[in-house]
Amino acid sequence: MDAQPIAPCETFDSQLGCGAAASAASPDLRAFYDNWDRVRGSKPMPNRRELSLTPIKHLLRHIHMYDVVDGGKDFLTRVMGSGVFVGRNPDTTGKLLSEHPDAAVRSHVGPVLCEMVETAKPARLMRTCQGDDRFHITYAESVCLPLGTGDTVEQIVAMTIFTHELQDTYILLPEFKAASAAKQDIFVLLYRFAKIGGRRALSLIMSSMKRERASG
Repeated sequence: MDAQPIAPCETFDSQLGCGAAASAASPDLRAFYDNWDRVRGSKPMPNRRELSLTPIKHLLRHIHMYDVVDGGKDFLTRVMGSGVFVGRNPDTTGKLLSEHPDAAVRSHVGPVLCEMVETAKPARLMRTCQGDDRFHITYAESVCLPLGTGDTVEQIVAMTIFTHELQDTYILLPEFKAASAAKQDIFVLLYRFAKIGGRRALSLIMSSMKRERASG
């Protein structure tokens, strides 16, 4: 399957090395790394039998694991936690990474895992994409850790944490620009209300903007 370019609304960032993984923004990801680091000791990495996930069992739904296929030419998804295939991310358990339906994952994640096989170093990945409602940005932060014997990476275990943040993109909408000054003030108040937890306000913003645009 040929890789497709990453969509314009999405960005990917990745860094290899223990320092990058240990400095993840999510405290859950740092706990995931710390557990791996403690088990490996002075070795480059632990193997699967040595690594116990019991200390972070409350985070198991965010775990995904891959078997290295043909020295890193592909990766077989052995485990895919229910917290990973959320939204448009499907459950790909038992499938090759090269068969992943998301072109952006094939284009970016595959090469990063391949590099991990060569270097035997952890990786931190960040994916950012625009939410469907034009008000939210979704961030997916992942830490990927090698497992194997000696310097040979046999598996990669990863954890991904999703966060969704309300953004000030409403000011860019044509409906907002077309509204009167008084209506804009109302939109801003509704938006601020939504930002502190009143998600119902999002639909009110959109419906108010559309009515204002239609009447104009």
